[in-house]
Amino acid sequence: MPAVLPPWRFCTLIYNIYTLPSTFVHYLLEYQAQVPFLLAVGIYFLFHYSEYSMTDPADAESIQNLKDLVAKNPNDIQACMNLGNACLKELNGTEALDAFQKAARLQPDCAEAYFGLAKAFDSLQRYDEMLDAFKEACWIKPDWADAHYNLGLGYMVVGLYEDALEPLKEAVKVKPDYAEAHRVLSLVFKLTGFDEQSAFHKKEAGRLNPDFAG
Repeated sequence: MPAVLPPWRFCTLIYNIYTLPSTFVHYLLEYQAQVPFLLAVGIYFLFHYSEYSMTDPADAESIQNLKDLVAKNPNDIQACMNLGNACLKELNGTEALDAFQKAARLQPDCAEAYFGLAKAFDSLQRYDEMLDAFKEACWIKPDWADAHYNLGLGYMVVGLYEDALEPLKEAVKVKPDYAEAHRVLSLVFKLTGFDEQSAFHKKEAGRLNPDFAG
């Protein structure tokens, strides 16, 4: 039985909808009034399950080596971060959470530790804590576009599309050439009824990355 895809990975597939034929995109945007939008995305996801399988897993031996390293050097924040990321790859949210919590305790101003915490919370479906951790990462490192972008995706996971707007806008403000953020922002503007802004960011995404055009 295949492992369950963590919601944060699932949500990153949302923006890929704009690579589909425009008629199908239009259908999804119109039909989401009757069927929850994420359900439609879930149907799309079934055709792209191999995207996750392409992620290189962390083998058991390397994870054990990282655990041994953390045990020998409990104050090594990088070892904790590496362990957390390896556990996330293996869909082990509980051990990833423990590793990132240790990293955050060692260095409370480490945005990357809170970013990892957010993804661990998400894998455990603890969404309120996921959002809080992403917010903390954004607060600590306000010029980190990926943190704002993932906070926006986090809001999308729980269906708070209007709340997703601000962090996504912040992502493209911090990094104007962030094509993926422009594309997701276009989608969220469309979902929240701002067609003009949606068109602008869709055009901008296509300008920055020709693969997103059309």
